[in-house]
Amino acid sequence: GPELIGKDIAVLRLRFEAPLRSYKLGQYVFLGIPALSKYELKPLTLVPVAQGSPAREQYGDTEGLVANACCSNSEFDVLVKRSGVAGRWSDRLLKGLKSHGGKRIRVVVDGPYGALSLPFVISRYDCVVMVAGGIGVTPFLAMLNHPSVSKKWSLIWSVRDKELVKHCLPFLLHSPAAVKIHLTSASGDLESDDYRAGVKKEDSAHFEQWVGNNVAFSRPDLNWYVKNAVENTKRGGMTGILVCGPSSMKDDVNEAYKESAAGVQSGHRVHFHCETFEW
Repeated sequence: GPELIGKDIAVLRLRFEAPLRSYKLGQYVFLGIPALSKYELKPLTLVPVAQGSPAREQYGDTEGLVANACCSNSEFDVLVKRSGVAGRWSDRLLKGLKSHGGKRIRVVVDGPYGALSLPFVISRYDCVVMVAGGIGVTPFLAMLNHPSVSKKWSLIWSVRDKELVKHCLPFLLHSPAAVKIHLTSASGDLESDDYRAGVKKEDSAHFEQWVGNNVAFSRPDLNWYVKNAVENTKRGGMTGILVCGPSSMKDDVNEAYKESAAGVQSGHRVHFHCETFEW
C-alpha cells in the first residue's frame, strides 16, 4: 500500500501482472485514483523497485529496459509531493493517506510514455551530469545503477527534506556515479541512528564515511558542476546535462549549459535535457 515520506511526500508502489517490456529509463505514466477522482490522470515518473538480483539477460536491450541486476520492470514506485494548494489532486491524496492505514488502493495507469530528449542513447555519453531539486531526483534514481554508469557520471541533488534522502539512500549508496547531496535544511543529522536504521547492515560500516564525502550543507554551485563535467569529457567526446527541479534551477543549468557549450573545442558535443511536469 501507499506510504508517507515525512509530511509532504507519498510513495505509491505499482505492481504489474506482466513486466513492462517497453519501459525505458526516465519514463512516466499517467496515473489515476478513482477513489480520489474519476477523471483526473497525473503524470508521474516510474522508479524501478530493487529486486534481489534477477538475471540481467531477462531485461534485453540495455538502452530500453532497466537492464539492471538490482531492479525490476514489473514493480515501480511513484512519488507524489504535496502542492501546498488546497484542493489539488496531490494534496487530497496525501490528506486521504493519513487515515488510510497503508491498505491497497485501486489505480488506473496509462503508459509508459516519454524519453530523454537527447540525440543519442544515454550509454554513448562519456560524461553525464544530472542536476535535481527536491523530488526532481525521481527520474534519475533508476539511472544511477544503469550498467552504463561510470565514475564520470554525477548526480547533484539540492534537497531540504531529509526523509526523502533517507528513502532514496538504497539508490545512492552503491551507484558508481559521483553523488553530491546539498542539504539546504540545517536541522537533523544524516549520521543519526534514525537514518542508519534505513541502511542495510552490510552498508553500515562505510555509511558515515559516505555521508562525509557526499553530503554538503550548502547550496550547489551549478555553473561549476556543469563546467567541470564538460571539461572532464575526453577530447571529441560527448557530455550530457540533465536537469529536473524548480524553474529557477532549470534556468540556471540551462544558462550554464549554453555558456559551456559555446566554449568547447571542435568535435566535442554537449547536449541538454530538461524534465518538466507542471500540474
